[in-house]
Amino acid sequence: MKKFVIALAVLASAAALAEEPAQEESSVKKAVKSATSGAISLGKSMMSGVSDGVTDGRKTGEAADGAVLVSNLAEFEAKVDARLLTIAAASDDRVDAEFALRNHGKKPVRMINLQKRGTVLILDKDAFAHELSSDTTNPLDVTIPENAGIKVKFTFNGTAKDMVAVRVWGKEFKK
Repeated sequence: MKKFVIALAVLASAAALAEEPAQEESSVKKAVKSATSGAISLGKSMMSGVSDGVTDGRKTGEAADGAVLVSNLAEFEAKVDARLLTIAAASDDRVDAEFALRNHGKKPVRMINLQKRGTVLILDKDAFAHELSSDTTNPLDVTIPENAGIKVKFTFNGTAKDMVAVRVWGKEFKK
């Protein structure tokens, strides 16, 4: 409905101003450009706010299992010891990276939003980043039990022979 109203307003403005001299067209164009830019900026800000709000909401209060939630590098480094174990071919065009994750705390630790763009990346020998493969079962969250370690596998697009490191929340792990 909002799109319809915006489109109708733009068309009405264009029709009303169509009889103005050509030199005025640039002011109409500027006004429409400004309105469109503002609407898109608002939409992007809203989506970012929703995403941040979901993360903040998840972290408010205690998780049902008492887990401490980790969603950024500082929290990750404070709560989790991580080591890249292997980078290996999953298929001709898929690469698996296996991590050992250890929690020395007295509560479970849950790493959240792992599929969020840029959170987990694999880097090739030329330092090009590759995202998690979207058509596999990469974990959205990983829970590490108290005083224990787990192994977790991430799958990426690419060929294993070209991959040299994995980046988690900006921290690089090399094999």
